[in-house]
Amino acid sequence: MGGPRKRWAIRQVLASVRSPRVLGLALAHLCSFGVAIVIASWLTAYFVRAGGLDHRASLLVSAVVVAGGAVGRFAGGAALGRVPDRELVAGSLTCSGIALAGLALSPSFPVAPLLAFLVLGCCSLTYGSIIAMALGSRPPQGGGKDVAAMLFVCNVPAAALPAIVGWMVDRTGSFAPGFALLAGLTGAGVAALPRAPRPAPAVAPVGEPSAG
Repeated sequence: MGGPRKRWAIRQVLASVRSPRVLGLALAHLCSFGVAIVIASWLTAYFVRAGGLDHRASLLVSAVVVAGGAVGRFAGGAALGRVPDRELVAGSLTCSGIALAGLALSPSFPVAPLLAFLVLGCCSLTYGSIIAMALGSRPPQGGGKDVAAMLFVCNVPAAALPAIVGWMVDRTGSFAPGFALLAGLTGAGVAALPRAPRPAPAVAPVGEPSAG
């Protein structure tokens, strides 16, 4: 049917890793996915500690926090048709960074959990847009390696981020430095977005409709 099937190789992903576009998207994804992991963990611990909750209640709190992130992803998907990807990511991460800076000031209840829920919601909104920016106007077989490269670059630091923030808490006795770190990281992610333009649309073979 066409030609020999293209075969994926790890070197294709590694070649994409050096692209400023992929690095910019990976940083943006770290500021959403990675930050959301830290905030979700902190929110659960906050309510468990503040309310002296038992094991069952703590699981319910965790479920509510995870559900909040899921609702944010659905809302982000619904917004894709109305707000351009770059504007949605930049706006959401900017709001998240401001809320993180507010958390770094160690506000009291109920401001602290409200700011944390705002961060979680803003981070969740960006997921679909970042993937769409990685794919661009190309069909999945044309943009899949960029998505893979972006996730490859992002996932290692995203997994380490909670441990880094936890280490800072142990060293300082406060979450404030960790939140300040996340706010600075988010600011860097917003600044890197202009270096992550969409790729040019793929040119369809003669006789086939173009993608996008």
